[in-house]
Amino acid sequence: MVALEKKKIYWGMGLAPLVVLFVFFAPLWMFKILITLVSAASLFEFMGIALPKHPSSAPRLGVALGTLFTIMILFVRDPELWTTGLAALLIITFAYYLFINHELNLVLSQIAFTIFGCVYVACLFSYAGLVRGLEHGVFWIFILAGCTFMADTSAYFVGHWVGTHKLAPRVSPGKTIEGLMGGMLGSVLVAFICKWVFWNGFQTRDCWILGILVGLVGPLGDLSESLIKRSVGVKDSGNLIPGHGGLLDRLDAVFFTAPFVYYYAKLIY
Repeated sequence: MVALEKKKIYWGMGLAPLVVLFVFFAPLWMFKILITLVSAASLFEFMGIALPKHPSSAPRLGVALGTLFTIMILFVRDPELWTTGLAALLIITFAYYLFINHELNLVLSQIAFTIFGCVYVACLFSYAGLVRGLEHGVFWIFILAGCTFMADTSAYFVGHWVGTHKLAPRVSPGKTIEGLMGGMLGSVLVAFICKWVFWNGFQTRDCWILGILVGLVGPLGDLSESLIKRSVGVKDSGNLIPGHGGLLDRLDAVFFTAPFVYYYAKLIY
């Protein structure tokens, strides 16, 4: 267990500077391409654990459709194409399962998980790319990532030190209410740091409001992915990052906080 935690810390310390440099210096189109690639890899993990284990299941179909949906969201500005993309996802998925050999009692779950995965992964994570495209986009990305991951880290340590009241014991026995509160405080701290470092025009009240709300929304995303894994009987979504599990395990909170930060920025600023 100690070796696993050390590996987790070392990988986190190694990846963090690379991510920071990329956010600072990569042009917007390159950042969106990275989001698309990470979304595709996350879709591959999701389809692999969620679709019924049967030869007629088509995880690659879900990955392809979800990736196209991500590209449409990030690179096509017409908002009506979002609904067009959803309609196309449904039609193509139904058409695929109409003309292959399959177990009829599996078809509904195969179609449902394919569409759900595209919305859950591709649509939600695409908001990270949209956040980067906002005015002061670098600031908003650091608010998004910093508050989300600091909330998770703070919740982990506070929960282990003083946590006694379980938050959602059936889904994630290790999470506590005390950890949740510690995570919110950690998120607020990062919000203030981002204000001081990147954009002093960000209001003090918004550091508190956004920090607290991200600290609440992020764990909801984390617990939601845990609920999915519990329902299909897996511990980790993958093993891409040593000590951290799969991409879904690292990004589950961002799936929920990215849309939240995007619309907060659009509505308030």
